[in-house]
Amino acid sequence: PLFGSWLASTPQFLVWGAALSSSIQPGADLSRAPGACGRLPGCRATVLAAREEPSEARLAARACLLDAIPKLPGGTPATNVTMESGAYDRVLGLAAELEALMPKPEGLASDPEGLAMLDGDWRLVFSDASEITNLVRLPLGFCLGEVFQPIRVRRGYFENQAFVRHRLRLASGTTRVVAAFEASELGSVNRAGLVNEKGNRISVTFRHVVFTLQRLLGLPTFGKIRKVATPRGPSEMSGFRPSLDVTFLDEAVRVSRGGDGSIFILVREDSPMQVLSDDEATVLSPTTAKTFNAAEDLLPKGTGSS
Repeated sequence: PLFGSWLASTPQFLVWGAALSSSIQPGADLSRAPGACGRLPGCRATVLAAREEPSEARLAARACLLDAIPKLPGGTPATNVTMESGAYDRVLGLAAELEALMPKPEGLASDPEGLAMLDGDWRLVFSDASEITNLVRLPLGFCLGEVFQPIRVRRGYFENQAFVRHRLRLASGTTRVVAAFEASELGSVNRAGLVNEKGNRISVTFRHVVFTLQRLLGLPTFGKIRKVATPRGPSEMSGFRPSLDVTFLDEAVRVSRGGDGSIFILVREDSPMQVLSDDEATVLSPTTAKTFNAAEDLLPKGTGSS
């Protein structure tokens, strides 16, 4: 299926950024902080947890984790597909150590300070989610760039933003997944069968995916080439509401687990893309009847018109 005649030609890469509908960082600076990974034999931060102040243990653990994640050109998030299996296992192990040092283990639902800390812009540095690994090898010379997730807690709103570019600079564009969220009920069960016991789960409603071609053949488009589609990922297709468990959160790093158990590691960093206002998000409406399953599709599909 073709996503409109404009997408059927050169800028069809824009649809791949829609894969970020399930998710949604100054790593170098953190790795240079006191207690950074280079100062820990074997990079085993957990051995310090019982002997040091919790803040120092967390600082060491997060520095170890960020140091273990490869830094890819253009800020592209690392994935299990771009790493050797041993390095991937090490990242998972270090992430689990950091999760054990969650500053607010009682959960975000009853913690206004924790919710306030969740607010802001975050950049994705690692994920093993299928909707991210699906973007690792884009065809036709296109590649995924930086991925951001701005969260606005008071609005119950977030966006998954991705930058896509051509290696020869023939074209560039962005995708923006618009979503609403709320705290999940205690005892709720996600697609992986995990019960929300700690109150750290949010339920998500993905509303729209916006594809915008920014430049074509070196010329700006001024945002006039745009399509809006409806995301329909694995959770919706299986009858589960999409969800995300916040398993670690402090002022600089966030670790989250998707409803299928996949992991997302993000660092706090401002996005260059401005977040839509409530009015701007409300007036969005799909310009195609097709839907997009980010974990499988490279293009929207379905029986609707483009």
